[in-house]
Amino acid sequence: MPLFEADLLVEEFTRRLLKQVEELKCGPGLDGISPQGPLIHRAAVQKVEEHILHAVSKTKDETSGPLAPTFASESKEEVAMLANDTNFSPAGYFYSKNICRVMRITQKMQVGICGVNTGKVAAAESPFRGTEESDYGLEGSKYSIPEYQPIKTVTIRNIHHSYEMPAPGY
Repeated sequence: MPLFEADLLVEEFTRRLLKQVEELKCGPGLDGISPQGPLIHRAAVQKVEEHILHAVSKTKDETSGPLAPTFASESKEEVAMLANDTNFSPAGYFYSKNICRVMRITQKMQVGICGVNTGKVAAAESPFRGTEESDYGLEGSKYSIPEYQPIKTVTIRNIHHSYEMPAPGY
């Protein structure tokens, strides 16, 4: 997920981000002490490496891996335009102390779920749907259950004939 920062903040933000990443411990996901697990197969590693080599991909393609491209922007409008200019928008995050700004920005963000002042947005009771090519059904909460229970109506006119039932598994 690309990170967009105001021009005057990008250097300080990047410095702090790098410090945090350098301290991150990667290990087995189930060991109880590693906050970051490994990529699960070679294709995932190759996709992250490709996105690193091709800067445009960092904002256009979805990367499910440890990649945090950071871009400087001159205005909030430019940030909104760049953030929404993608085919994959499952989630978006931003930080603000101004609730009016929070409401304006969340209305403009084309994402399925949004974190404000947090990166922890998923909860079992919260419905979630991505946008664009990340939109494959609704997940989470009781509101997603109908997505996995398709309903089909079959109407048969009784014409006073008897038919043998087909064998199960038809």
